[in-house]
Amino acid sequence: MTSDAVVTYRHLEVTDAAAAAELERVCYPTVEAESLLGEDEVATHVQTFYKGNWAALVGDQLVGISLSWRLNFDFAHPIHTLADVDDPELHDDGGLWLYGLDTSVHPDFRGRGIAGSIYQLRRDYVRDNLLDGIIAGGMLPGYANLDKQLSAAQYVNEVVLGIRSDPTLTFQLRQGFVVEGILPGYVDGSIGGGVASLIVWRPDNSPQGT
Repeated sequence: MTSDAVVTYRHLEVTDAAAAAELERVCYPTVEAESLLGEDEVATHVQTFYKGNWAALVGDQLVGISLSWRLNFDFAHPIHTLADVDDPELHDDGGLWLYGLDTSVHPDFRGRGIAGSIYQLRRDYVRDNLLDGIIAGGMLPGYANLDKQLSAAQYVNEVVLGIRSDPTLTFQLRQGFVVEGILPGYVDGSIGGGVASLIVWRPDNSPQGT
């Protein structure tokens, strides 16, 4: 596939479920298989909230996916894990927040703006449907092996201040997200010790450069 091949975007379909599950395994090779989305789970996402899940394709190849729910969020009790929220019963068609569960881009197609385009699709959905914003657990891959040197909160603060760069959180900050907390044990310990930052985007927060 040439580097200038066109990337197209559409809603994820049930027929994409097997390819999406395989993409998860390619994107997160260090994560235990049982912690990754399976084919049936992807299909459930699509069937539950079709308009909130997207696919990026180069030709017929699925190279990126985005999964989310629409829900209400209790900011007074924000601590949660991915397992807590990755539950179709939590989806609420009248929910005021879009919860970003997963954005995965095939390693061979990173650096082409696919993740940024997916984030824009999420922002467009929020604005078009008058939601309050987007919430997600921002993974901290750069925090791996640093837990003996500094706390997750210190690490995140240094990323926010620009002292450190994190492969995921730095990108999310540039997309207009702000950090509103730390989520210990968000996932299993294979990515940055399992801790995440609670990141929030509101419609008045513009991505850098826009």
